[in-house]
Amino acid sequence: MRADVVCWDTVIRGLLECVCSDGLEARVTGWQVVGEFIELADQHTLVFDVRMVETILLYAFPRFGKTDSGSAACDLLSSQALDRVTKWIESNMSSNSKNTFAIVIGTLLRSAQFDGALDLHQFMVDKKLWPTKSINCMIVRALALSESEHKGSERTAAYLDRAIEFINTRVPKQHYSGAYLPLVKYAAQDKRYADMWGYMDSWYPCVREDEFIGMFPDSDMYQAALRSTEINCDWSVHRQILDRLRHHLD
Repeated sequence: MRADVVCWDTVIRGLLECVCSDGLEARVTGWQVVGEFIELADQHTLVFDVRMVETILLYAFPRFGKTDSGSAACDLLSSQALDRVTKWIESNMSSNSKNTFAIVIGTLLRSAQFDGALDLHQFMVDKKLWPTKSINCMIVRALALSESEHKGSERTAAYLDRAIEFINTRVPKQHYSGAYLPLVKYAAQDKRYADMWGYMDSWYPCVREDEFIGMFPDSDMYQAALRSTEINCDWSVHRQILDRLRHHLD
């Protein structure tokens, strides 16, 4: 089984995701196994594909902050060991894998490096490696979260404008419902109902592009707005959303 990359991938994921009582020891062992894998790969003893590189990349630089187990590579590896892992990833990662780009963009967003994430997104567009809906929505969500964390400050409007500009200039219309979803969600949570209705009315009752026709807002946007107004006990707005929902989506 030593030459079976699937086995290596399974063992590495199992160790790095361990949340049991001795999970820290398991995660340390997991990075030791990663080091052994890289050594064998460099010796051409193992044949691997980009998916293995993406596995190591995802755990070395988790997309959503700390891993579920609570420890990222930088917490467990020496600077020398992390540098070795990083260099191996950089020399073997694919420039044509959307999943690789998603991991890197997510990592940049997590560390608030929005300019870098947007530059990488534009790089994908320039290569005609069209970003997926999940990548586009991830960027808008990160900008919307930053806006929500800075409500009441001048940065609020700046982040909102940046998110909307990103949607209007870089996101295909068939992704609009997903891209506007976090804006609706966080506006409703913050009781910014004028903004919420503005987003929901942007393309009401549908989005059209060539032969694509999609309902706007869609059911996910309505549900997010209803959930937030229920939590806020804003029943008049809740009823308005229900009336629109019944009229729009029957």
